[in-house]
Amino acid sequence: MKTKKQISDALRKSFDLLGGAARDEESEWNRLVLTLGLADELSGDLEGKRFLDVGSSVGVMPLAASFFGTQSSYGLDKFIFPDTFENPFRMTHEQFETLRKVWAENNTEVIKHDIKDPMPLADSSVDVIMCNALIEHVHGLHKHLFSEFERVLAPGGIVIVTTPNIAMLLKRLRFLVGRTPLWDFRDYFESGKEFTGHIREFTVRECRQMLEWSGLEPIKVYSRATYFKWKWLRKPHKWMQLMTQGLSFLSPNFGDLVIAIGRKSRD
Repeated sequence: MKTKKQISDALRKSFDLLGGAARDEESEWNRLVLTLGLADELSGDLEGKRFLDVGSSVGVMPLAASFFGTQSSYGLDKFIFPDTFENPFRMTHEQFETLRKVWAENNTEVIKHDIKDPMPLADSSVDVIMCNALIEHVHGLHKHLFSEFERVLAPGGIVIVTTPNIAMLLKRLRFLVGRTPLWDFRDYFESGKEFTGHIREFTVRECRQMLEWSGLEPIKVYSRATYFKWKWLRKPHKWMQLMTQGLSFLSPNFGDLVIAIGRKSRD
């Protein structure tokens, strides 16, 4: 099992190699360290494993995994490719070719893929699947997506899914005082069809059910606090969030992030 420093160093190297294209994803640093560490621990060491990141963006996670000697390291994404219609990344062909060169030099590949389609991978061909902060952005595809996880996983393989917790303590308190627990309504109202926020968030129980209903064994499904910045101590409007993050240890349902880990049967 890798140490937290080894995990952090691999991610830092990944961000450095990918450059400005990956800058926005550094805000998710805590989640990336947590889930890459879980992938290494639960797979019994990523060395020699076949790794897949679904919704990989520019490939931060598969690239970091490759530094641990994975047999293969793939990402699946649609929007980073320059020819994707209404590409939210607005990436040029020159920028994309720079990324492709980094991937190729590090045994990593990001494949253009729309998650409504079957994954371009053979049955039982992957040992570890990562799916970070994706399922809250799609509508009507969850049954298909989790079934694809089960199909491409090798017997004994694991999938790690993360998503915001609709039942986190802060959102419960917001709802009690008449405020929405959902994405900021002003953003939703003004964005119209261009809205890229969360379509539906989930509870711990719902994430466990999606694993079970797809034939995967839920080996650990829980929530935990992941978003914290010391500078919030100087911002009174953040004190409620700090308090609820601190209290989230009282229940496995109170944290801001759901981590759902499933395993495919060895039978």
